[in-house]
Amino acid sequence: MVEAFRWFRVAARKGDMKSKSFMNKIYDKVVDGIFHGNEKKYDQLLASAEQGDAIAQFELGEWLVFSHVRMSKEWILKSAEQGYVRAQETAD
Repeated sequence: MVEAFRWFRVAARKGDMKSKSFMNKIYDKVVDGIFHGNEKKYDQLLASAEQGDAIAQFELGEWLVFSHVRMSKEWILKSAEQGYVRAQETAD
């Protein structure tokens, strides 16, 4: 599922209108509820990411992509800097 979102995001960034529309619909549905009921998961990911866990940094970045774009990029870049391949591919 995450891979599909990545492809839609890439297509949207390249100007594909259907992908932009899809991403906007997902954004509208997800942003308001992204943290609702997930506070414990967020706290665990944040704690691990702050301790330098590259995978947690990447996952936190992916999780925040719809609601906190700047923060998402920061975590993904931190993960990429540590050599985590998925983060490096995403950061490109």
